[in-house]
Amino acid sequence: MLDQVVFGVALWDGLLALLTAAAAILIAVIVRFPLKGAVGRLTGRTSTSLDDAIVAAVSKPLMAAILVTGLYLASKFLPLLPSVRAYTGPGFSVILSLLGIYAALSVVRGVLAWYGGEMASKTEIGLDDKLARLLKATAPIVAGLMALLVVL
Repeated sequence: MLDQVVFGVALWDGLLALLTAAAAILIAVIVRFPLKGAVGRLTGRTSTSLDDAIVAAVSKPLMAAILVTGLYLASKFLPLLPSVRAYTGPGFSVILSLLGIYAALSVVRGVLAWYGGEMASKTEIGLDDKLARLLKATAPIVAGLMALLVVL
């Protein structure tokens, strides 16, 4: 029964692809709860909110990376044309690289927001406020250039 072919895909291969994608979704959901729960409680015990900002910045890209990896593994079970299969590996590499750049940019934004909220108010020198604004403005530009280099 699982040897039957529907739309050019053997049922067994399609079932394995669906199970792999479902497992990736399940793993992403399972990873999400400890990040919000246990890690949130641990970071809540510290005197600073920097670790909260970093965990919040990394959680979405981490879940997206798990999902993308699961979709890549699921695509390995499908009988794709060789011309399509030649682009799946590099395509997923580009997507994971872009997710890494997004995660780094999110961490930089979180650290700058933390610094602007907690640390800059404790200093009387205006230079750190100006540098924080400069970094906040240039970080997306640098991330965009890095993303462009990855795609090219």
